[in-house]
Amino acid sequence: MDDVLTDFVVSKTNSTHFYFELFFVVALMYLLITQVREIYSIKTDLVIANDKLTILKEGLSEAIDNQFNIWKLTNAEREVALLVIKGFSFAKISELRSVSEKTIHQQISSVYKKSNTKNRHEFMSGFLEYFINY
Repeated sequence: MDDVLTDFVVSKTNSTHFYFELFFVVALMYLLITQVREIYSIKTDLVIANDKLTILKEGLSEAIDNQFNIWKLTNAEREVALLVIKGFSFAKISELRSVSEKTIHQQISSVYKKSNTKNRHEFMSGFLEYFINY
């Protein structure tokens, strides 16, 4: 910007060089303003999307909890079922809960029985179907 002002003061004429630089300064200022507006718009969209995601997450948590209540799962069964839903292996669940893998298998068997499913895949697909139809 200083270069454009210097050219204007020094040349005191309508030089092509001055107008060429002035055009680029104006064009760059326009692009800068446009980009700042775009960033602000994206930031606003991101905040809205984050708010919607929070609402969905709360709704999902509530729906899972409601289903666990319907099945009358114990606290231990709830923990195991939630970790299964999150995709953890039985070995990892036993490690996280500091119990034997046999205990996890017993608890998840009880969850399968109460949820009227036979295995992890049926259990998960039942949840997926439930949430799609929710």
